[in-house]
Amino acid sequence: MKAVLVATLILAAVSGSALAAADTLQQPGDIVAQQQAIRADVVAEKGRFESMPSVKRKQILADQDKLFALLEGKASASDLNDGERQQVSTLLASISGAIENKEDERMVCTREQRTGSNFTTKVCRSVAQIKAEKESADRDMKSFNTRSCGEKGCF
Repeated sequence: MKAVLVATLILAAVSGSALAAADTLQQPGDIVAQQQAIRADVVAEKGRFESMPSVKRKQILADQDKLFALLEGKASASDLNDGERQQVSTLLASISGAIENKEDERMVCTREQRTGSNFTTKVCRSVAQIKAEKESADRDMKSFNTRSCGEKGCF
């Protein structure tokens, strides 16, 4: 009897969290309406978009085009599969980051294969974290080359 009760509670918790995850994403119609309002301001170059570089405005418009294509024909968030939900979230974060001029805070998610494994995992990092990791790796490589080959290199 206790096992059935525990199993029921676990099932309820899992299905509840799945429903909550689907509800965290806005409905496609709301997203499209919000993005169309933003797009009108970007195209008109008014408000906060007046002094924005054209490259950044073009990036916002390109991200919106991708977003509109993903959401086309979708009536609710449940019509999106997991990959599409992830793409929508990434595109919305990119657009928001560009608008708020917080490019370094924008999250970039990738699927990475762990060393010694055939399984991939989703890893999300901010642009600032990616830059810091790259700079650290570059410093480490330069330091390694200097220590093992001397100041003039291994040529």
